Amino acid sequence: MYVQSMMGANMRALVEFPLDGIRGATITSARIHFFAGDTVGYPANQTFSRITSPWEELTVTWNNQPGVTTVNEAIVLVPWLDGGGPADFDITQLVKDALSEGQKSLGLRIKNTVEDGIEGMKNMFYCTREHAYAGWRPYIEVNYEVGAKGTLEAHAYIQ
Repeated sequence: MYVQSMMGANMRALVEFPLDGIRGATITSARIHFFAGDTVGYPANQTFSRITSPWEELTVTWNNQPGVTTVNEAIVLVPWLDGGGPADFDITQLVKDALSEGQKSLGLRIKNTVEDGIEGMKNMFYCTREHAYAGWRPYIEVNYEVGAKGTLEAHAYIQ
């Protein structure tokens, strides 16, 4: 999945993760993990925005991309990864917001914060859930507490 900033050829990525297993829990932290291919023009900032309307993976296009909210967007610095490598980012507030609104999943739109090549071409490839090597597929790691204060801390790895 590509995230690109280039005049007339911007690309954005959409991802979605189920949240069923952590409803009712107190979220202490959440990170999204990717394996990225070689980067062009980085380091640069990317914006992770929570998707607020339905979308279908096989039919979404630039012209019908789902709506997002700018509330609590995560703006993250993406490093230059010579030859590729792991990349992970804090999305704690985005997970908390989705759960507080009763959403069954967390949908994210990922884009370069500055688009249209204004800062020069920026191109990032993230491996997808279809990657042959499971260790390179995206997932979110959520740390949470359940029940009375401090009774249980658990981790959820959601792909």
